[in-house]
Amino acid sequence: MNMYDVLIIDDEPWSREVVKTLVPWEDLGLRQAGEAEDGREGLRLADELSPHIIITDMRMPGIDGVELLKQLNERYPEIKIVVMSGYDDWLYLKQAIRSRAIEYLLKPIDAEELKAALSRCLAELRETAARQEDSETVSEPFVFADSALLNEYLALKRQVHSLMREFNGREVEQALHRLEKELTKVLAPERQKEMIPQLRYDFILMLQEFLAENGQSSGYARDPNMAPVAKWTSISQALVELRSLYAHAIKEAAQHRRSRGSLSIAEIQAYIDKHFGEPISLETIAHRFFVSKEHLSRLFKASTGENLTDYLQRQRMERAKELIAVHGYSIKHVAELTGYADLTYFYRVFKKYFGITPGELRKED
Repeated sequence: MNMYDVLIIDDEPWSREVVKTLVPWEDLGLRQAGEAEDGREGLRLADELSPHIIITDMRMPGIDGVELLKQLNERYPEIKIVVMSGYDDWLYLKQAIRSRAIEYLLKPIDAEELKAALSRCLAELRETAARQEDSETVSEPFVFADSALLNEYLALKRQVHSLMREFNGREVEQALHRLEKELTKVLAPERQKEMIPQLRYDFILMLQEFLAENGQSSGYARDPNMAPVAKWTSISQALVELRSLYAHAIKEAAQHRRSRGSLSIAEIQAYIDKHFGEPISLETIAHRFFVSKEHLSRLFKASTGENLTDYLQRQRMERAKELIAVHGYSIKHVAELTGYADLTYFYRVFKKYFGITPGELRKED
């Protein structure tokens, strides 16, 4: 039986022990890969251990569960996540749904509910493994005798996936170039040939998904076995052609977005409403929608009567007020959840917007 690794993230030692006690590890085909006491350590271990499943609490010091789920979803979309929380909080539940968590369990954890959630994780993992086997991909453990190389490969693959979604062609090219250097340096020639089907499957599939997300369907990416992809004979050749394919795909998708006609202000607003908890700005939004920040600023003002930066700030401030007054979150936590890395700057913006400090708002309530 294939064993699947599980990482537990919870700041309460007793809570981690409860999980370890409740899970029938061997019966389910699971093993404890490690445990972390906060989100930051959890991310480090996720990178280091490459677990198949993560069981995580939501309310933790440092990087809390909301931010942790965002980063896990962006960096490790293949990991299955089970969320547990002592709070029936819509914010936590919403982020769990966005991050495609398998289950959201309320503490105290019920043994049968946890077992059922893990069984669902296993079912999805096995289904994915079966699809990959049907696609006649090589076995990663066989090619990657060096676990450090496997981790490097997976990390670069995740980086390319993230950069593609940002339409960052230059950095995608650099990441693929680093991957070529790493694989050709470490793998023996016969291992390099064995690696080609894995590259073909992983990176052409990712390319297909990117094009589908952006309303494109290009012939060269429809079938991972078609020429010239099927004729790759070396890693260097594969990565050179992948760089070309990816550059073309990003350019094509960007052109498709530009040619859709007039910029949708409703789409811009929806993007801000969804991402205001991240460090977005007029400049980053303009880059994402392929317009100059000056042009975007003018159009947004003409359409809504409000500056884009004011709209972004209003979304952040109203959410911050709610988190403090209604949910009782710490001010530092609220700043992080509303896109402010600098706590002092958050205080200044909040005071200017509401006329009182976050602490004064808390006292009022």
